[in-house]
Amino acid sequence: MSFQESVARNTPTVGKVMLTCFLRNERALAFYRKIGFEKDEISPGPRTLRGGRVFVPDYVIMSIMIRP
Repeated sequence: MSFQESVARNTPTVGKVMLTCFLRNERALAFYRKIGFEKDEISPGPRTLRGGRVFVPDYVIMSIMIRP
């Protein structure tokens, strides 16, 4: 992860690094949070389908800002 972040910091057009992680992978989620990743604004949330059933995604999109 540090290599990826280093490449991003040295690429002027990159503003953030993003990744996708399954929610059941608790160790990975804890690791990503520990190094500064947070749930990204485009990460999908629960949505109601036709018929009233609720679909809950089994993953989260996370990101870390490299530069504003």
